[in-house]
Amino acid sequence: MLNKDEHPAAAPGGTPTGQYGAATCRTSTDGVSVITLVADFDADNAKELTFAFEKAARAGSKAVVDCTGITFAGLSLLHALIEAAHSDLVLAGPLPHPLTALLDATQNTSAFTHHRHPGGSPPGWVGPRSA
Repeated sequence: MLNKDEHPAAAPGGTPTGQYGAATCRTSTDGVSVITLVADFDADNAKELTFAFEKAARAGSKAVVDCTGITFAGLSLLHALIEAAHSDLVLAGPLPHPLTALLDATQNTSAFTHHRHPGGSPPGWVGPRSA
């Protein structure tokens, strides 16, 4: 069951790995919005990504994006990250291969702040999402 601070998002169509992308956004008591991305992200779920990033922006807080559950990263995900990057956005955790490949191929790796290790993690980060 979701609380009032979470919004599920599932793509209606097929995806490259067959797993529909889900995005949740929750704002912690210390004012950090944690956006968790799980599975495939492509044009089918771009609106849900935008919703999660807009929710964090409305909260006026730093946004920490848990990318550890991404299994496919399409250009729609990159676009949403770039749009949200003008605010205080941090990619957290080890980045999965689909996302690093996309960032490398588009020469956008340096466009984002990335905290790789829990010891150097931003406030609000509680670790990768467990399965």
